[in-house]
Amino acid sequence: MKLLSNFFRIDGRISRLGFFPYYAIMIIVVFALSWLIVALFPNLKQFHAYILTGLTFLQVPLLMRRFHDLNQSGIWAIVFCILPLGIINTLCWAFLAGQEERNKYGTNPYRPGMTDETTLKKGQVPLAVGLTLNAVVIALLAVWFIMLKP
Repeated sequence: MKLLSNFFRIDGRISRLGFFPYYAIMIIVVFALSWLIVALFPNLKQFHAYILTGLTFLQVPLLMRRFHDLNQSGIWAIVFCILPLGIINTLCWAFLAGQEERNKYGTNPYRPGMTDETTLKKGQVPLAVGLTLNAVVIALLAVWFIMLKP
């Protein structure tokens, strides 16, 4: 039950290590439901798009808490769900280290004594991660456009 309550909480903070398992579960559920809908109802492709759009908003509570860890407003989570390239931005923000000290959203979610040797400086996103994610999205869009041609 704690797993579900953590999924939908919007208060407090969540670390990178706490964020990724929940985000992975959400992605798996969305893809499984997507596959199930297409398999069971192949004629409802437009309805399928609406359901996927709705499921995209499942990530809002997780993203809000991730932004809180970075001492940013959780409203950015909604913006990232609306933007077409929101997944790239989401992943870039997910890799940023949170504030070490307490901020207005709560205490640092890392357990006492836990160290994070991969912590990035505030505002720094690894260039390789950003370039790789952008390349993947561009490649997927290119394949999609090629497949649309008759």
